[in-house]
Amino acid sequence: MNPGEVLVTDVSIPRSLAPNPVDTARMHEQILHRIEQVPGVTAVTLASSVCLEDHSMKNPALVEDFPRPAGQAVPLRRMRWISPGYFRTMGNRIVAGRDLTWTEIYNYAPVVLVNEVFAGEYWKEPSAAIGRRIRASAGSPWREIVGVAANELDQGLASDPPAILYYPFLVKDFLIREITASGS
Repeated sequence: MNPGEVLVTDVSIPRSLAPNPVDTARMHEQILHRIEQVPGVTAVTLASSVCLEDHSMKNPALVEDFPRPAGQAVPLRRMRWISPGYFRTMGNRIVAGRDLTWTEIYNYAPVVLVNEVFAGEYWKEPSAAIGRRIRASAGSPWREIVGVAANELDQGLASDPPAILYYPFLVKDFLIREITASGS
């Protein structure tokens, strides 16, 4: 991917047009499909932030097979809310497992993707992370890891890549970034 061929824009759908999260997600998907039809556009996705943006949120990640010792803080990890196609659009590959599906988004499926740094901290090999589960807190649902993405240099070119969690795009009370990559 050539960064000069990427367009990032904010999209906000008023609640009056899509009163519930599923309607909002369907409207976003329709917008993406229309943009895909524009000549020269090679990939389109939705994300809460993109690589090197200072909009990345952080979230705790409890790993099912690795309980934290009593009193030890749960590490915070960078996170993004994404739609299917995020990695292809951003020029990043999935090294193990698979991408998200729109069906998973509409069904609020408890799935997640992680990057190689996160997978390596616990399972050494990216493929060993597939099927494992993480969650944000003791009361939150477990999410199955369905894919492992290649690392992103999210803290700058001179820094090691951080651990990143990629959650299915769910409508929240923040603007969703629409990212479009156009071909040469």
